[in-house]
Amino acid sequence: MNLNGSNNNDIPATNLEEEELVKRNYYVLTLEVYAARDIDRQRGPFKNRSAWYQVCVTESMDQRQFSTKEVQTEGKVGPVWKEAVHIELEELPTGKEEIWLFIEVLRRRSSSSGGGGDGRNASSSSTGVNVVGRVKIPVPTQLGDYGTRAQQLVRMAGDEKKVESLLNMRLKLTMNTRFMVNKKKRKLILMD
Repeated sequence: MNLNGSNNNDIPATNLEEEELVKRNYYVLTLEVYAARDIDRQRGPFKNRSAWYQVCVTESMDQRQFSTKEVQTEGKVGPVWKEAVHIELEELPTGKEEIWLFIEVLRRRSSSSGGGGDGRNASSSSTGVNVVGRVKIPVPTQLGDYGTRAQQLVRMAGDEKKVESLLNMRLKLTMNTRFMVNKKKRKLILMD
């Protein structure tokens, strides 16, 4: 009851909306993909033919996938991307829980390359897309620029893993800040 003897339930209530500015830090892992060397040591009818290459990246924690654009090669020249993939992370990996990047280099034969055009050989899929190399790398646990490096790509040859090619890439881990508006509703009761 209030001073005049009525219940608070009888008093009109007004909803107020408050806005609060919230600062949130997040991390960005930048994977700069430059070029691949010795990516396709081909023999037989597909040697020196045109092909399209793409780098696909899967982040292990949320299974998010990222990819570069496809680039075309002619003859002996390896693929060159010069492209960055940006992966947003809410938190950094801890010693207990690592986050991995699974990187695959895919090849798709050009349909104008002749000789079947779909690139079928012992390692091709039914779609004509082949994994020509893969690597698994850990996401760094500290901020920084980890420099350019030639990462060895593994390829399956039967039951055996073979290192046949290199992927030139660079890793950078930075922290950014995002400001968000958080809206809260409060009920204000007017008293007589």
